Amino acid sequence: MDSKEINPEKSSADSKEMSKNNVTTGKESSSEETTKPPLESLNENQLQAIQTAKDYLDTMHLSQTELLQMLSVENIDSEDAKFALEYLNIDWNQEARKKAKEYCKHKIGFSKEKLKAQLLFDHFTEEEADFALSHINVNWIEQAEIVAKEYMEDGVTSKEDLIDALMNEGFTKKEAEKATLKVGLK
Repeated sequence: MDSKEINPEKSSADSKEMSKNNVTTGKESSSEETTKPPLESLNENQLQAIQTAKDYLDTMHLSQTELLQMLSVENIDSEDAKFALEYLNIDWNQEARKKAKEYCKHKIGFSKEKLKAQLLFDHFTEEEADFALSHINVNWIEQAEIVAKEYMEDGVTSKEDLIDALMNEGFTKKEAEKATLKVGLK
């Protein structure tokens, strides 16, 4: 197995986002980095677990629980899976942030409250979800507008009812009012 495939490397492609190949916990871990066993000393099951985990993280953003479940489906022993996650030193906060960002790109329409609930449903911790929400740039009014249009398609035509519906979805009153104006209800 090629050690370059597994060994995390820094990427300068996006200075704001950590490279999927170089995920860290955000802790000072230089001593942890130097104590990693060399790839040559790992057994085949550990190498397979590391590569499979890395492959998943290269294609999707997962919580620790989700990634362990995926590795289990691949018939990777739980001890080898846990070893792989420790070896890769994954920053779960960044995985949660990337997942949140991905959800907002899909034009589903999430309030901050609903997005946090979705991240928790995806098995991110409360702290990881909070980190994600405080580290993404989302136009919540645009998100509210997406939801407002859906409500209008379902027959909501009064400004007050639409604002109430949006606030029930977790949007602030200000976000709900601005989205209502954007969809044409005055």
